[in-house]
Amino acid sequence: MRRIQSIATRNIVVQLIHVTWDKSGRGGRAAECRNRIPLALTLPEQLGSDIGRHFFVHESHWSHTNVFANEVNGAVRKLNASEGFQYRCVSVRVTDTGAQLDWTWRESEGIPPRMVWDDNGNTSPASHRVDIPINEWMRARWNARFTCVDTGTWWYESVVANVGVISDANIPADFFTRSQPMDEYLQMAHLR
Repeated sequence: MRRIQSIATRNIVVQLIHVTWDKSGRGGRAAECRNRIPLALTLPEQLGSDIGRHFFVHESHWSHTNVFANEVNGAVRKLNASEGFQYRCVSVRVTDTGAQLDWTWRESEGIPPRMVWDDNGNTSPASHRVDIPINEWMRARWNARFTCVDTGTWWYESVVANVGVISDANIPADFFTRSQPMDEYLQMAHLR
């Protein structure tokens, strides 16, 4: 009974900062503006507050189309925590002590591929697992280049996933901006 009660009194907050650009945004002023996009944002008020088993998801999308002046669109969602959460390379699930983030490279995530080699020379996708205790958070960052199969046009994307566990029903707007993450996992390639 204690386990069910402890899981039911926490919320998982996921903040996704997704940046997209094309060749015109690789260097110069556009790159300077892109590099100013914060790695953590203030959470919107409409994120809500609720005691229970929920994932509160804040998505913020940025683009070269407005020279990264502000987000081009965003969304706020509330999901049932029992179903877990998946966004591209990141999956998050509730655990007895908080939450667990798994980051695993997928081929659909563009290039360059992120592989690791074992002692026998065999390869497998890069991966990282972190247990996040209550009232802590962690960050995963990755980037890649993509090519449109129809036109051959290519573009770049970077994603920041901030994931935290909150025991309070009221989610502080500054949860990700008031402190540093307990862990940061980076898969940032030099993109050409």
